[in-house]
Amino acid sequence: MKMKELKLSFTGPKAETSCRAFFSWLVDGGGEDVVIDALADYGFDVEISECDEMQGQIKFVSRAGESDSVIV
Repeated sequence: MKMKELKLSFTGPKAETSCRAFFSWLVDGGGEDVVIDALADYGFDVEISECDEMQGQIKFVSRAGESDSVIV
């Protein structure tokens, strides 16, 4: 299975609070749907497969139907 990573970091005085808020929004606050819908506009079919709040990791899986020819 091929896997690529994207790392998103927060810096500054409220970095930890901002990071936790973003994680919570993405996993429980509707952000997942925003990301999935945005990627669908480019021809990708993805879903969240795993979340690790302690490590701040969210894994998306690309399902069949993804387009390798999409230019983003």
